Amino acid sequence: MNITKKLFLTIYLSLLLIPVLAQSNDCDKKLKNSELLYESGNYAQAANTLNNFLKDCSPSAREKEQALILLTQTQLEQENYKEAQKLLVRLLNQEPNFKLKEGIYQEEFNDFFRKTNIFPSLMLGLSTGINIPHYRIKSVYQINDSVSYSEKYKAVNGYTLGTYFEYQFIKGFSGKLEGTFNKFGYQRNLKSSSIDAYNLLYSEEIKTIESAIYLKKYFFDKPLKPFVFAGFYLANTTSSSANVELNYQKLDNLTQEMDIFELNRNRIDVLNMRNKYRKGLDLGCGINYKSQNWIISGNTGAKLDINSLLNKASNRYANDNLFYTFNYIDNDIVLSRINIAVSVAYIFKYHIKIK
Repeated sequence: MNITKKLFLTIYLSLLLIPVLAQSNDCDKKLKNSELLYESGNYAQAANTLNNFLKDCSPSAREKEQALILLTQTQLEQENYKEAQKLLVRLLNQEPNFKLKEGIYQEEFNDFFRKTNIFPSLMLGLSTGINIPHYRIKSVYQINDSVSYSEKYKAVNGYTLGTYFEYQFIKGFSGKLEGTFNKFGYQRNLKSSSIDAYNLLYSEEIKTIESAIYLKKYFFDKPLKPFVFAGFYLANTTSSSANVELNYQKLDNLTQEMDIFELNRNRIDVLNMRNKYRKGLDLGCGINYKSQNWIISGNTGAKLDINSLLNKASNRYANDNLFYTFNYIDNDIVLSRINIAVSVAYIFKYHIKIK
């Protein structure tokens, strides 16, 4: 019984494959016959055979490219130049990375191809990199007179992750929309030379989500292209938390000895003390490398905040724990960053036009 079932299935599948194999053989013949017809000078008949091949068959990408090249050549031989142009554009839409092979095609084919203006127009990519922040003090605020609050902010490097959409509207010029997640921070070490030996170590971690719009200018028509860019960004501060460690001495009135105290607090939420939305400019340069439909980029840029990282002055005293327990207050500071990033993008569409 099992043998009978297997035999029945084999015969049934064979019958199903017969039309497929027959069509495949017929399609192979059409492509080969069109080549023979072209070589013998029967250009109109060759074109008709190729059109039927493209319409009725399901050719592979390589076979379709071969058919479109030959079909373009048949139209050039018949001096149907407008139709040849349309077919060349169709060929380049099929295979935008098509390269000329010298001595293979007619001179008219080569001329049309050289006059073709083709470049990536629509790209979607992912990026990652490092943030190197810098903090500029605009105004200094003081609580404890014996402590120097003007000490520089020590930057803590972070990272950035993003995705972007780029549209090249004219060859060499493109617009770019980008969204990124960013993490960075800073540290402050505040000390006193007075008898209490006040020593405060403050560290803060800041997270932002940023939206940016850019204008890019590319140079050279080569796979390796340098570029410059300028853009505007809006940063939304989503998280800001601080760790504080305080060491100080206090005179014991009974023993007249100095007692040493240590206070620690972690993950203090200071978001309300930060400017929720910051605006800024991003200026930089980089280089692209194109391989087939992929673009790998490296770039560096300077992100310059326009407004302060700190919230309005009244919010500077919003956290009682920091203010009264630790004698901590922030200065008025402006953030800038050096951003070094790499990205990879896929080209979804090309601009193709024959001049």
